[in-house]
Amino acid sequence: MSSASTPRQAVLVLGIARSGTSALSGALAAMGIDFGRGLKPPDRQNPRGNFEHFELSRLNQQALAHFGLDWSSGRPLPAGWLDAAAMAPLRARIEAILARDFDAALAGIKDPRLVALWPLYRQALTAAGCETTFVTIERAAGEVAQSIRASGYLHGPETPGRLAALHRFYMDELDRLVATEGALRIRHAALMRDPAATLADLAGRLPFGKAGVSADIDAGAATIDRALHRQRG
Repeated sequence: MSSASTPRQAVLVLGIARSGTSALSGALAAMGIDFGRGLKPPDRQNPRGNFEHFELSRLNQQALAHFGLDWSSGRPLPAGWLDAAAMAPLRARIEAILARDFDAALAGIKDPRLVALWPLYRQALTAAGCETTFVTIERAAGEVAQSIRASGYLHGPETPGRLAALHRFYMDELDRLVATEGALRIRHAALMRDPAATLADLAGRLPFGKAGVSADIDAGAATIDRALHRQRG
């Protein structure tokens, strides 16, 4: 990451898939947070961009798969997972990617798998001399379920109650992050209803000033397209 004289800061965007993490990340990118090089291209589900680093996303899949999990398993990683032998080379690869593709004073990283893997990233970011801030976004369970169905992202069959249980699992994890790590929390409904006010409030709690970056609230709000809010509770 950058060797600039200003303190290096990273913002990790956390939330269940289809909860608005891409919309939030797009707004934060427009406001001045750099999500790095090598991002996944826009697609049908996220026509304005995913804001996920392709290689990091693949590494995150590998990390979960090592323990027999994927993003939609709805089960926690086992106790002591961070000390498993397989995590050391993955952490080294994450650190190498951070050094290569993230050279801004204020960087952003987004992937739903970070809800489980954030301790691994905090280790890698700390090794890079970077402070980490967590931002969570939460969306109504019914809207998330509709959007996951439309996306086809779910691994395996949708058994009765599976999506509701998956949503509860993620919300419990996000609540724990807020309680134990001071993660910042925003609501998808608020972002859609009043983007400018929601982003202005969030910007005041993010480390823009520490990184020497001026937050462009208007640019961020302009990225929020309510027409893309297709699933509503």
